[in-house]
Parts: sequence; structure tokens; C-alpha cells
Amino acid sequence: MNTLGTFDNIFDSTTDLIPAAPKGGPLELRAGDVIFIRVGGFLYGRVAAATGSWTSHVGVLHHCEDGRWWVAESAIPRARLTPLDRFLARSERGLFAIRRLRGGLTPEQEGKLVAAADRRLGAWYDLGFNYDSRRQFCSKFVHAVYAEALGFGPGRVERFSKLISEQPDPALGFWRWWFAGRIPLRRRTVTPASQAVDPRFVTIAEGELGASPVPWSPVSEEEREAFVAEGQSVAGISASRPFAPSPAPVSLAWARRVSFALKNRAS
Repeated sequence: MNTLGTFDNIFDSTTDLIPAAPKGGPLELRAGDVIFIRVGGFLYGRVAAATGSWTSHVGVLHHCEDGRWWVAESAIPRARLTPLDRFLARSERGLFAIRRLRGGLTPEQEGKLVAAADRRLGAWYDLGFNYDSRRQFCSKFVHAVYAEALGFGPGRVERFSKLISEQPDPALGFWRWWFAGRIPLRRRTVTPASQAVDPRFVTIAEGELGASPVPWSPVSEEEREAFVAEGQSVAGISASRPFAPSPAPVSLAWARRVSFALKNRAS
């Protein structure tokens, strides 16, 4: 049974539940820590703006091997394990935050989280951000891993209609373009923005690494073909891979193919 309460009940509390992040001293990372970054590119930048948050991507610490931590994340095109240093290096200006469940996790709970993440590795990315689909996206991946292991997930599962109504600048133009003119308002989703302020978690570290994102190779034709073969649109696929100086522009013909695919999935 979840004894931490629901997101909404805790979020509506007037109590100051989140203490300041610890200052100084070494930071001991643990499996299950939730890692937030700001990935550049058109898609991720617009998602952050449309959700009113600095963060656009999230993952969960998986394990430490030979002194190197690995992050489980839902990335384009598939969920995978990524070295923590490379995960953080993808963030614009090195921005990051690390959050931990209030009170921490037991070793048994950590093991359950790792096992839940393992079962989702290799899952295809859902560019429609549909919480109820069989595919994954970053915040859904983290939410689902916690939900399976602990009985609740970080963040708030909400419909697009509520998400859009609560933003002073909801970037409706972007969402209309992204969903080919028809926003699926009744579709449920969960955002990194809601997870970054979930008061059941405490921020244990945040800041700016002061390093530019590492060069990242563009998407290969093999990846594109595999992605399309699974019935996925590839709109925004390059946005998850910042590389200098900037992603190649999308052709009009390609954009039309993307819009047609998304329109068929929007309902």
C-alpha cells in the first residue's frame, strides 16, 4: 500500500515539504534517484516551454559498475541504459537536478526498481506522449518503473486538456503542428515538469555542470528505418541528439510524411 499519499493531496498542502538541497560534502548516489536534464533541440525545447519548466528529459539511476553509474531512460528510438556522464553531458549548459524519494529506498525497493526498468529496456519511444500506449517516453518510463516497484509513480498523470489549460503560454501552435492540427485533449500523459516538483521527492543536488553538450552523432538511416518499421513517426528524432552546430533542417516532404503519420495516431 502506498503510504505517501497521492500527488495531488500532497501537492496541494500548504506545508513546506521540500528542504533545501544539502550544501557541501560528497553526494552518495543511489539506485532509484531521478535525474533531470534539459536536452536541446526543437522537440525537447518546445516540450519544456509548453509545460512551463526548465527540464525536458528525465531518467532513473540504475546501477553502478566499476565506479560508473548508469541511467535507465526512454530515449529515441528505444529505452536504454546510458552512462551517467554522457546522460548529463547532453544537457544544455550542463543543467541538472537529482531527486530522491523522501526517506530513501530500501535495498529491496532498489532491486524492484532496477528489475522494473530492465523489463522496459528496448521499448520503442512514443512520440505521441500517450501514457496508455504500450510504448514509452521519458517521464512515463520513470513513472511506470516506480509504479510497478512501489505502487505509485512520480509526477501527475493528467489529460492534455488539463495540461494545456494550466499553462499561461501553452504553445498551442506547437502542439497543433505536432499532432497535425488535432490535439488529443483526452489523452493522458505525464511530464518531467510535474515530476520535478513532486513533493514526495526531495532535491539532493542541482546546478550547472558548466560543460557544453558533447557532440552526438545524427540518427543513422538504419535507426530511421527500424523506427518507421515499428509504425512510429520519426518527427523530432534528431532533437534528442544535440550535435554541433545544429540538427539538419527537416525537408518539407519529410514534414508532410510526419504530419500524416501523427494525424492517423492523434485520436
